[in-house]
Amino acid sequence: MQKLFVGSIIVIFCTLGWGSSGFGEERPAPRGELRIVDHHPLNWASITFNVFEHLVEIDTDGKLVPGLANSWRWLDDRTLEVKLRQGVKSYNGDVLDA
Repeated sequence: MQKLFVGSIIVIFCTLGWGSSGFGEERPAPRGELRIVDHHPLNWASITFNVFEHLVEIDTDGKLVPGLANSWRWLDDRTLEVKLRQGVKSYNGDVLDA
């Protein structure tokens, strides 16, 4: 019986922690810069796809379709002119008028 009691106490300490912080203690919010731990390319692709709206996208037939861009055209070999949709706002509420 004594082994069961001691074993139960050890399991409770392991589950709740044996540190100086109490159970349910509020931890301070992290401050500073965001550090990405997992640098796998698929994670970045997922974040980019789900967070940012692109200038153009590809439809199911493999053709380019407008996203933020209404139209686009090549002026020369190195210059692409893109006309943006009206009324698009940035993350902070500023109108996107690049």
